[in-house]
Amino acid sequence: MKILDNKKFTDFKNRLASQGINNLYLVSDFDSTLIRPYIDGKFIPSLMGLLRDRDLLPDAWRKRSSEMYNYYVNKVEKNPDLPFEERISLMDEWWRKVYDLLVQYGFKYEHIISIAHDLRLEYAKGAKEFIKWSSDHQVPLIIMSASGLGTDCIEEFIKIRGDFDENIKVISNTLKWDKHGNFTGAEAPFVHSMNKNGELIRKFGVFEKIKTKQLAVLFGDDIGDANMLDGIEADTLKVFMNLTEAEIGPKVKNLFDLAFDLEDSFIDLLELLNLVDGNKR
Repeated sequence: MKILDNKKFTDFKNRLASQGINNLYLVSDFDSTLIRPYIDGKFIPSLMGLLRDRDLLPDAWRKRSSEMYNYYVNKVEKNPDLPFEERISLMDEWWRKVYDLLVQYGFKYEHIISIAHDLRLEYAKGAKEFIKWSSDHQVPLIIMSASGLGTDCIEEFIKIRGDFDENIKVISNTLKWDKHGNFTGAEAPFVHSMNKNGELIRKFGVFEKIKTKQLAVLFGDDIGDANMLDGIEADTLKVFMNLTEAEIGPKVKNLFDLAFDLEDSFIDLLELLNLVDGNKR
């Protein structure tokens, strides 16, 4: 783990020591943050990427879904020349098309269960113990994800592994199902990489759980994840996940306070913050 802003880290640690964990909450991305991005050197796709990688839906769906992904990621999501509001509108357009296509090709809740069980999905180092620590101490853990498979798949993944508790709230896309488990569409607002911010915490009814707490730790693997608490007043320690030394560029240094590489553990941070005793591990 690399501390990018020593003063910010020291000040946060001192405030946490004086105010206690009752004043703390946690916000984390899911794919490539709570989940390992690589296993044995092989990249692990996102939840939606795993669906495209499996034989659960027809080849025609996979082809059209991949074409949309390549178009919108390259032409919209990663295109800084487009005005921000236009990018937001086009990302919403992409998500509507994604869900229309899933309805057309017979997506079912059983596919959600299958993806959540996929053995390629593994917790990042120390993430399971970190989640248990948050549950044991009832520290709110907000998982904010732009996953196309949404809240259902993320919650199923955590529940299957026996780690879901009342302190956990998932903010992601809300999928709708009929009584037979057939997918019928998704509810607005869509959650995508361009709108992951504090406004979603208010829209999804999570603000009441954290409004009296003034300290937050944020985890993300993308520059945009630094915005997950924008609009929420809190002293926030921001941790950039799963990088190499070469990836610590100016943007990361300007937006984040600490950086994890692939071998760092969530528990390492708890030790640095004096929230667990490393000698007892």
